[in-house]
Amino acid sequence: MWRRHPRARWRLPTLRPLDPVVMESLRERADGSAAAFASLRDAAVRALRRDETALRRAVLDADTGAALHAARTLKIDASAVGAHALTILARRVEIRATARGCAGVYALLGAIVAELTAVCAALKEAAL
Repeated sequence: MWRRHPRARWRLPTLRPLDPVVMESLRERADGSAAAFASLRDAAVRALRRDETALRRAVLDADTGAALHAARTLKIDASAVGAHALTILARRVEIRATARGCAGVYALLGAIVAELTAVCAALKEAAL
């Protein structure tokens, strides 16, 4: 599906929750074993949920350093499973935390949670 970018003359594709190329590389890492793929998939979901909890806790405690650390970890874990939109949101959190502290990050928490929910649902549906 295509959408119009507000500040550009061309259109950009909307991002799917997971990149199919990255998911294929995860399947290759599992070497055809459904149990190994399920283990990788479940570990990724746990890591993403842990990162979200750490980010939320840091923002509520107004701890900018912890928010930066949680955003970086979320960005790394999201890119590892091909969740590009979540990776972009985590990068925005890093930028806002650096510029405005936790007050700037609070506004992005809803978008992070919504995208994370979509990514985790897509991961749980993914099969070998």
